[in-house]
Amino acid sequence: MNTALITFHRAVNYGAVLQAYALQTAIKQCGTTADIIDYHCPYITSVYRPYDVSLQSSLTDKIKKYIKSPQLRKKGAAFEAFVKKNLVLTKSYNADNNLQALNNSYDCFLTGSDQVFNLDISGGDAHYLLDFADDGKKKCAYAASFGYDFVPPKYIEKTKKLLSRFDDLTVRESSGLNILQSLGIGNGAVAADPTLLLQAEQWDKIAALPADAPKKYVLVYAMDNCVYTLSKARQLAKIKGCKLVLVNPTLRQRLNCRDFKQYNAIAPDEFVGLFKNAEMVVTNSFHGTAFSIIYGVPFYSEASNKKKAARIIDLLDALNIKNRLLPNVTNDDMDWDEISANLNKLRETSLEKLRKMLK
Repeated sequence: MNTALITFHRAVNYGAVLQAYALQTAIKQCGTTADIIDYHCPYITSVYRPYDVSLQSSLTDKIKKYIKSPQLRKKGAAFEAFVKKNLVLTKSYNADNNLQALNNSYDCFLTGSDQVFNLDISGGDAHYLLDFADDGKKKCAYAASFGYDFVPPKYIEKTKKLLSRFDDLTVRESSGLNILQSLGIGNGAVAADPTLLLQAEQWDKIAALPADAPKKYVLVYAMDNCVYTLSKARQLAKIKGCKLVLVNPTLRQRLNCRDFKQYNAIAPDEFVGLFKNAEMVVTNSFHGTAFSIIYGVPFYSEASNKKKAARIIDLLDALNIKNRLLPNVTNDDMDWDEISANLNKLRETSLEKLRKMLK
């Protein structure tokens, strides 16, 4: 089949772009190809547009966006170069284009991964739920996420109507199955995030290191609200005699982490390279956890925010390594043979689901 994939590949976000690369690569690994629809969602575009504070509701958030804008501009250019080099795209589409024209060229439409079922993130844009695909076309979702515990009432009717048209539905979290069932949709299954479908050797094809990266370092990749991550990293760096590296710091972290080598605007391939070459990783990010596991780098994951950390907890549970959760680390040893075996099993099960979708 001729397959087209729609996802958040234009978001200036490491997880979003790298999962898009991984899913397109995995589809090729399954013996077929899929073009990524180069759709520029107006709402998502405005989120990452430098100096555009229209979506910030408070004065504080507007100031933060303005301060971060020079970094966002540089980072956006790095992401654009990565996308141009590594993703196979259709022609460019925006809100004024008619995506229905794609029905003339493709037999199958696939959405995922990321929070493509979260209509809040897309500003209500239902293209990610394949509203443009004709009834006669095959419609699938791979490891899609809702990003919330329940569908907001204003989106229930639209979400239910569109998802009921899908031929194959896999979601990224077990909570997604509960949402599907609440909508009366019972043909869903759980599949692994696309980044986990590729082995380390496949990621090596794009991995790069910033030219000024330290030779030996503890890597931190942490969103807001990290309680234990920074202190644990400092402790580990002191014990191991390593430098400290912080990727994509928040404004607060920029001020409070002057003892870290900070990377504000690296490209996605350099992001991967920093994980590959780290001595240890401390993170509260799902993709930070995922790349640590892929590369066999000892890590600690913080899950103090249970709602946001649900994906991390599910992954560690699937691989039988929940002992890596801060602050309740119960064992510093990691059995990488067992972890690799469990990851390979998870990977192959998910790839088989993807293969069935593409038949």
